[in-house]
Amino acid sequence: MKDLTFHSQLIEGIQVHMLPVEKFKTNLISVHIHLPLQEETVTLASLLPHVIRKGSQRYPDMTAIQRHLNELYGAEFYVEVSKKGEKQYIVFQMEILNEQFISEEK
Repeated sequence: MKDLTFHSQLIEGIQVHMLPVEKFKTNLISVHIHLPLQEETVTLASLLPHVIRKGSQRYPDMTAIQRHLNELYGAEFYVEVSKKGEKQYIVFQMEILNEQFISEEK
């Protein structure tokens, strides 16, 4: 059987996993960041998802973010933080329409 899994470690503690599957209408992109649970960084890491969901320089508020996601055929973006043992995990996920279902016409 052909190995379909792609795994890449960008830098220590950040991993990207991809499993190419053509049977679904959407693709899920997921980036997991693993951090040691440290007093100096735990609060900043916990606040990060809330800050990202509120806006950025390019998309200054939640309405602008949602408008852009809608332009990407209803893409969805998630950020969450969790803790397990002595590790803190930040997960970024984006679900977008598989390009084979996008018409060439505009």
